[in-house]
Amino acid sequence: GGKTQLGLKMAKAPKKLGCSNLKQMVESDKVLFKDFQIINELTTFVEKRDTFSAEEGCHDDLVMCMVIYAWAVAQDYFKEMTDQSVREQMYEEDKLGLEADMAPFGFVVDGSEDDVYVDPKDGMVWTKDDKYDEYGVSYSPWEWEQRNYGNNSPNPSWWSNW
Repeated sequence: GGKTQLGLKMAKAPKKLGCSNLKQMVESDKVLFKDFQIINELTTFVEKRDTFSAEEGCHDDLVMCMVIYAWAVAQDYFKEMTDQSVREQMYEEDKLGLEADMAPFGFVVDGSEDDVYVDPKDGMVWTKDDKYDEYGVSYSPWEWEQRNYGNNSPNPSWWSNW
């Protein structure tokens, strides 16, 4: 065979894959940066023609270390060594997030929790209602039932005038 060399030759294909993976890892919060220098280099790391590099007069050494890492985690050798597939794991988490976002919104009311009573004699439906009338007297918990206005009469005192 040929002469084997350690390291990675940063050709277009691994650089493009590494940049793509790094972008996905950053956007999905799989990689968090707290170092000012890395963040500073990331802000000047741009696409130029058909490749990525730092803007004129800026450095990309730290970003390229992250690009190499992002490329490495996508390799079969990394998966065998760590027993992890970062890309598949990110895909599964993204898929679960999308499914959660697409879950139906709202509530289904089927009436199973309502307090409802159906009179077997006449079929009248009674529903629970916890409200107060204009006098501050609470309604009976069941609609259509007579109210007690404090004078042991089902009607208020002004009612007898009619």
